[in-house]
Amino acid sequence: MLVCASAMQKEGLRDIAFNRAAAEDPDAEVEEKKESTPPGQMDENDPMKPLNGGPVTICQGCIVRERKRAARKKTKKADEEEEWAKDEAKRVIVFNCPEVRDWCVPGTKETSVKEHDGPIDQCFVTAPMRVACYCRHQSEKVGFQ
Repeated sequence: MLVCASAMQKEGLRDIAFNRAAAEDPDAEVEEKKESTPPGQMDENDPMKPLNGGPVTICQGCIVRERKRAARKKTKKADEEEEWAKDEAKRVIVFNCPEVRDWCVPGTKETSVKEHDGPIDQCFVTAPMRVACYCRHQSEKVGFQ
């Protein structure tokens, strides 16, 4: 779940966001709210508003930009296109890597320990990603977490 960093600096909002993320179905509350209130018309005190600790969803302008970006890629099968389009409103984070990634062991020739700041006896995976919607589209000044 992507959240506004400024909301995570406020202890009460941070706790609410952590509880929401730990919920059994965190998307249920988001979907229910999206159907009842358009994103631009949320009340300033609404706990589902991203600036109040609610989850960040991709804005309509960025959905259009991502559609254009996807259209430039190789042609996919029709069923793959349908599957991709189904969750476009939730796709605020895009991973720029294959679905299957190899585990890296610190200190091996594939990687150096400098790339890994965790314990030396743990493996890790590098998964390059990008956030598909800009902070300014969410009225966020600090960034996302």
